[in-house]
Order: sequence, then C-alpha cells, then structure tokens
Amino acid sequence: MSICSARKDFLRQIVNKVISESSGKISASVMEDLKVRFARAEDKFSFSAFGGNPRRIADFLSSEEWTDIVEYSKNVNVTWLLEAILKKLAEEYKDDCPPIANKALETLNSLRKEAQSLKKSPHLIALLKNLSSTVLRLML
Repeated sequence: MSICSARKDFLRQIVNKVISESSGKISASVMEDLKVRFARAEDKFSFSAFGGNPRRIADFLSSEEWTDIVEYSKNVNVTWLLEAILKKLAEEYKDDCPPIANKALETLNSLRKEAQSLKKSPHLIALLKNLSSTVLRLML
C-alpha cells in the first residue's frame, strides 16, 4: 500500500479541530473521551500524516475501534459529530488521497443508513419505552 500525500493530519487537523469546534454543544468530558479514543486508534493503526501512513485510516474505519467510537457516540448522542468528522476527512483528502476520501464517504453513508433504519423502527422504540417503564417500576 503506497503512502498518501495527505497535507492534513487526520487526528490533529481534522478530528481534534471538529471536536473543538463543537465546544459548548457537548460536554468537556465527552470531547475528551472522543479525543482519547481517536488518539488510541492512531497509536494502533499508525495513520498519522507525520511519520505514519494515512492510508491506514481506511483500516481504522473498518475496525472494532471505529465501531466502539460509533457506539459511544450513539450513547452520548453525538453521532452528528462523527458525521462532521467524516465529511471533513472526505473533503480534505479528496485530492491528496482519494481512496481515503471514498472510504470516509462510504462510512458516512453507512452511518446515516443505520440512523435512518433506527428511526424507521417504531416497534423498537415502543419496546425500549416499555422496558424503561418496567425498569423504573422495579426500582421504585
């Protein structure tokens, strides 16, 4: 796999920037948790533009680590932030590293489809409401 000529580092100039721009919209602890999770992924996949291989971002976006970040984001209601990160990644890498831009768009579409399928599942929502009511009754 050849090295992309990415001018912007994914973690420092895309992820951290998008997260920092969301200051005031999400809690500082969620911002920090996300930054730590992405930093761990960079350590594992070595996708830094500074001495690593940005093409490994594709491996990361197909990994268990990415899935864990998505699940965490769902739990704290910030999947919109992941969408913003993926959009920015696609935009910044479209000329310098098209395979990564394409993978970012593919991942973004997958994330959106998953969100839409959940919205179209009223029976799941009803089940969750019933479950939460039952749990509350048991706690009282």
